[in-house]
This record gives sequence, structure tokens and C-alpha cells, in this order.
Amino acid sequence: MVTRNTGYVKKGVNWHPTLWKFIDALKKEERLKRLNINQLLLGQVVEPKKTYRVIDARVSNIVCDYANGTFTEFLRAIAHNLRF
Repeated sequence: MVTRNTGYVKKGVNWHPTLWKFIDALKKEERLKRLNINQLLLGQVVEPKKTYRVIDARVSNIVCDYANGTFTEFLRAIAHNLRF
């Protein structure tokens, strides 16, 4: 007999999601992306998250300072500011 932690079940976490739930999640994601595209087409500015704005500023500073260092230093600085 396999027992599960009932705390996860109460929170709605499903151990074996069905194909239909996966398809519903994809549909929800598509609706959000279409909404963002429509907002952009209407001229509304979609503000990126603060994290991305901060990383963009750091990388822009590194690119502007490219002439003051070596190529290896440049690549190392870029690598330290990108996280996956």
C-alpha cells in the first residue's frame, strides 16, 4: 500500500496530473500571451518585472564599458550577470 502526504493533497498538488489538466494549463498560458500581445498592439506599455530591469541595467553598463577591458573580462562580467 502506498501512502501519500495528505498535506499536498489538501493544497491541490496532484501527483499524477492528467493530460487534460496539462492541456488546460497550456490554454491558460496561451490566453495570457495573447492578452500581452493585444496590449502591445494597442500601444500599452507592458512594464517588465523589476528583476529584469535590474539585470538589463547591469548588462547595459557592462556593454558600455566594453572598451575599457579585455574580451575575457567582458565575457566573465556578462556570465556573472546572467542566471538560468
